[in-house]
Amino acid sequence: MNPILSILQLKCPVCHQGAVFDGFLHTNTHCPICGIKYEREPGYFTMAMYVSYAIGIVLFVPPTIFLVAIKAPNLTYAGLAFAVVCLSPLIFRYSRVIWLHIDQAFSPREHDNGPT
Repeated sequence: MNPILSILQLKCPVCHQGAVFDGFLHTNTHCPICGIKYEREPGYFTMAMYVSYAIGIVLFVPPTIFLVAIKAPNLTYAGLAFAVVCLSPLIFRYSRVIWLHIDQAFSPREHDNGPT
């Protein structure tokens, strides 16, 4: 499967089939299909914060620059800030999955026999 499609569908970086999340914000400990452990070590998802920060910059800096350029009213900035708050859970989910895929690309893992 295409890694981009796997990221968009929030799937495992190894088998591209198992779900990374079992709830809206709860990350599975292991892939339900191939059994790899998602969190390799304590603090593993700390790098996902940096991915989240990058996503936030890409999504919200260009609109802010545009709003400043057209001298939008202050209420418009409040609307943009509200959008940031509303999209934060989605950014959280995608930043974790993107980090899993980046880590898999640089330090590949094979399928496990299942959760232990």
